[in-house]
Amino acid sequence: MNFIGLTVSMAAGLIGQNILLLVGFIFGLLILLVLHSITTIINRRWFAILIFVFIGLFFFVVIYDYFTNRPPKEKPRIAVMPILGRENLNEFSWQSWALWDYTIQNLHTALDSDFYILPKQSILDAVQIDSLSNTTYARDFARRSDIHYLLNCEKKSQQIAVHFHDVQNNSTLSDTAFAYSENEIFASSTEISKTIIRAMNGIVMKPMESAKPSLELIKNIAQTDLLLRDEKYDRALELGKKLDSNAAKIQLAKIYLERGKHLRYFGYASKRDFHFGIELIKKVVAEDSSKTAAYVILAELAILQKKWGEAEGALKIAFEQDPTNSRVLVLLAQLHPTRYHDLGFKNEEVLYKRVLIYDQCSFVAVEALANYYQISGDFEKAKNVIARFLDINPQSVPAWMAMSKLYIARSDVEQIIEIYEKILKMDPLNAEAFYNLGITYYHIEDFETSARFFERAIQVNNHLDSHYSLGLVLKELGETDRAIENFRVRVRRKRDNDDPVAEAARQQLYELTHAEETVQDNQNK
Repeated sequence: MNFIGLTVSMAAGLIGQNILLLVGFIFGLLILLVLHSITTIINRRWFAILIFVFIGLFFFVVIYDYFTNRPPKEKPRIAVMPILGRENLNEFSWQSWALWDYTIQNLHTALDSDFYILPKQSILDAVQIDSLSNTTYARDFARRSDIHYLLNCEKKSQQIAVHFHDVQNNSTLSDTAFAYSENEIFASSTEISKTIIRAMNGIVMKPMESAKPSLELIKNIAQTDLLLRDEKYDRALELGKKLDSNAAKIQLAKIYLERGKHLRYFGYASKRDFHFGIELIKKVVAEDSSKTAAYVILAELAILQKKWGEAEGALKIAFEQDPTNSRVLVLLAQLHPTRYHDLGFKNEEVLYKRVLIYDQCSFVAVEALANYYQISGDFEKAKNVIARFLDINPQSVPAWMAMSKLYIARSDVEQIIEIYEKILKMDPLNAEAFYNLGITYYHIEDFETSARFFERAIQVNNHLDSHYSLGLVLKELGETDRAIENFRVRVRRKRDNDDPVAEAARQQLYELTHAEETVQDNQNK
């Protein structure tokens, strides 16, 4: 029995948090012991053989589980803060955006085997742009988000000041400046990257991008990125069509993708954009199969069109090229688990957790993991995931929105109202907040207040689902004509063929417009 106890102890050390496997092992041993004691069939010899086989199988399962689900080797994280001039702390010029973008790309190319470079979107999700000029704020952000190295650059007239900090050891590794010209953005981004690499003695870097992009291409991509950020999709599309290189085609496909998602959200036809985007990106990967960004866009477009096999193929190529890419991992989680088991991931929870091991600032992974826990019925885990992100960025409206949805599911009216009051102080024109407040008051049957919030959401941005919900409220209040009008709007602006809200609106519309026939039918019965 000492041998068995030692085996259990070793197994527990290997399986870590997998308590169920350990319990199963102990239960199996107890069954063998009981059978050995109550039957003569399992004599001492057979008992010893079965114990040996059982322990061997158990260790095989444990070791297999460990090697297929072991956490990745942790990489030191580098955060490159947005590069802004002193004159505009809240806005990006295309030059600032491009300089920031190419600095991140160059560092990722040179250091990705040893370091994790936070993507632009993670930084934008997690920081308050107007506070970045405050060095204390930037360093506190880095500590809260478990960043190892922080790069802060500042444009000063014709110079770039570079400040590179070792956050964990509270030391400055580089504090220098060099001449900067807006006509040499790529060269300046390369110089920033080389400055960082020189400051990290002993690091062997990979060659950075050898083909220098034209200033016209750099400007076009930066300008269309900023237009997408401001939701000016038509202008971005117009500008994106002006160039024809593979890099420009990838950007144009991205514009089609983002515009299509925007159109779908507001109930307008989006298939045309998705079709153009997917055909364009297929041409790019046919000519150059090395662009991870192209496969990521192809996969997202395929998922939106429910082309699961095509999405799987694109994501597996992207994963092979860049296994720490957070967008790749999050998109993989949208597939059925059988499509990514061969990559070593059990389920979507493991994928989201993998993202957050590298990048605690990835709000898309935070929101998805919290949603996974909520659907699984684990409110505390879901709340803790979002609360951790709010520790990093307490002013994140999307994170507070995600937190509110947890309390909506629990019908905790007091908490819901408190959170939305906080959100509306930070973002007074948040249509989704008005919509969710309308839902909250609808469920407590305060229909007048509910209607006011739905009407406000419609007023802000013609919020699509508010038309349906307002129709329900007006029906309760006896305002049938206005209810019919709102149901009709929601039916007309069906997002796609699988739009349950539009179908519910259609049923309500039928019920109201055929009310007299229904009454007559009931009387005849």
